[in-house]
Amino acid sequence: MDEVADSKVGLPSPKLKDDANNDAATPGSIDQAAAAAAAEEEESRMEITEDDLVPEPPQADKSACRLRIQFPNGGKVQRRFPATATVGDVKNFVRFHMKDWEQPYAQFELSTNFPRKKYEDDSETLDASGLAPQAMLYLRNLDA
Repeated sequence: MDEVADSKVGLPSPKLKDDANNDAATPGSIDQAAAAAAAEEEESRMEITEDDLVPEPPQADKSACRLRIQFPNGGKVQRRFPATATVGDVKNFVRFHMKDWEQPYAQFELSTNFPRKKYEDDSETLDASGLAPQAMLYLRNLDA
């Protein structure tokens, strides 16, 4: 990376180069690259297969957590999760169901209606988050 002296401070500052034409990168090209990287990361998160999901516990497991998730379009899905599963596991389940939508949400949140609580910590277990033994979650599109 070339360095150019900063006239105000007298310290060298990095000079950004655009790989396509070796000219200095413009703020617009940096924004486009960041947006493309974010889109690629989100696309890879959307590529969740059934094998990536936490297995549903057997019916005999009384410690399982039953969740019902309502989508903004009114559709609902219901599934049992181990109480030790995480909020991130539930979000992966939601992403799995959204993959067939025409325009799946890149960003969304899960919350309960009453008492109103958002579930943002993907590492929190369902038991610790208060979702066990059962709960109704609402999906909100943050892209809108």
